Amino acid sequence: MDQLTKRYGSPVAVHDVSFSVERGEIFALLGPDGSGKTSVVECLQGLRVRDGGGCACSGADPQREPAKLRHRLGRQLQDSACPIRVGEALELFASLAPGSVDWRLLLDQWGLTAQRRTPCASLSGGQRQRLFVALALVSEPEVVFLEELTQGSGPGGPAARRGPDPGDPRTREHGRAGRRPTGCGSDGAQTRAGARSRD
Repeated sequence: MDQLTKRYGSPVAVHDVSFSVERGEIFALLGPDGSGKTSVVECLQGLRVRDGGGCACSGADPQREPAKLRHRLGRQLQDSACPIRVGEALELFASLAPGSVDWRLLLDQWGLTAQRRTPCASLSGGQRQRLFVALALVSEPEVVFLEELTQGSGPGGPAARRGPDPGDPRTREHGRAGRRPTGCGSDGAQTRAGARSRD
C-alpha cells in the first residue's frame, strides 16, 4: 500500500497510509473507532474505491483486478443471521471454493466438533467468532483478513486460545499473510502504522 487516501465527501477517513506485508507475516492495524482501519481493509479487499494512492493485495490491484482476488482472500464475517447449522455452513463455503481444505478438519482445529449440528444462531459469542475464522480459512486463502478476533470471548478466552498451531506445516506451507484491524488507543488518533509479527 502506497499513500492510500479515502474520503467520504469532505471528511478524510484515511490519509497517506503506506505499509507492506510479507508472505507469512501477521500484520495488525491499530487505532480507535473511526480512525480508518476498516476503510483501509475494505480498499485492500476491493470493497471500496480509493481516492488516492495505490495498493496491491496478493499481487493484484483490488480496484482494477477484483476477479483475481476472489479466491485468494479469506474474510472473517462480523455477524451473520445464517439459518443453517455449523457443519452445513462450513460445507457450503468449502463447496464454493476450488481446492478448499477439508471442512471437518477445521471443525476440529477450531474446537467446533461438538457444535457440528448446532444452528449457527444458537452459538455463544466465542463459538461464533471461531466459526467465522474457520469460514475465512476454508478456501485456503493466500491472505486472511481478521477483525476483532477475540471479541465475544474476553481476554484469553477460547477464541483467543484455540486454533491451528502456527507451527503446523499445513499453515506454514502457504506462508499466509494476515491483516487484522483492531481497535485501541485514544480518541482522535489516526491509523498510521501497524504492529507486525513473523518468525
